[in-house]
Amino acid sequence: MSEEPKKQRKPSRPIHFKIVPATLGSGQKRLVLVPNDDIAREDMKERFANGQVVRAELTKARNIELHGLAHIVGQIVSENCDDFHGLDWHDAFKVLQLETRVECEQCEIDLRELGVDLSSFGVPRDVPLIVKQWRANSIAFDKMDDSRFRVLFKAVCRLVSEKYIVDQDSDAFEKMVKIEFGKRCRL
Repeated sequence: MSEEPKKQRKPSRPIHFKIVPATLGSGQKRLVLVPNDDIAREDMKERFANGQVVRAELTKARNIELHGLAHIVGQIVSENCDDFHGLDWHDAFKVLQLETRVECEQCEIDLRELGVDLSSFGVPRDVPLIVKQWRANSIAFDKMDDSRFRVLFKAVCRLVSEKYIVDQDSDAFEKMVKIEFGKRCRL
């Protein structure tokens, strides 16, 4: 009897919180974590039940404005460009990051290590099957500082204005993203 292949779970992305003072029913004052904005609140509703105990590893978040700008760019292209249809904001931003090659690294993968065998096509088994692939680096604050992120953000805006939303130059697109961020993200 063969086993059904396990469904690959998409890794969950972090939810951003802010620390605020609160008074408990007993009158005790505590610092509590609350979702940072509407997006974080929706993520919480989708993933957790009220009162559920969760485990978390807390790290300092990226400058929230920069994180929000990446979110808006990803949303704009996923909502307005056929090439990004069906992608969430994060995946859309990662595709753009890969296209710019900014904050990306090239990796080599030996397909033989993944079980690929082309010997039936005359490729000797001892010959490595190396494929080069670009991988987008994490934009998390602990992986990429703000100055490097700003360079990536500008490159992504330039790419979008040159290839996907061509009726605006890079500066105009960047300005539109900042205005849209102000509308959508209540801090």
